[in-house]
Amino acid sequence: MTVVKSLLLDESGQGMTEYAILIGTLALGAIVALLAIGTQVRNAFSHTPKQPNGVPAS
Repeated sequence: MTVVKSLLLDESGQGMTEYAILIGTLALGAIVALLAIGTQVRNAFSHTPKQPNGVPAS
């Protein structure tokens, strides 16, 4: 019983766990943001001309 109690009261890994949760949340937010605007960015770049007007091809 004392082993279980000592494991429940041990907080040595708490900081690392909090950082892992924070990094996971930030990564998830970045993925959601990229998925939300990814199509708009792709469309913006696909509708730009391949060769600007007035610039000779080399």
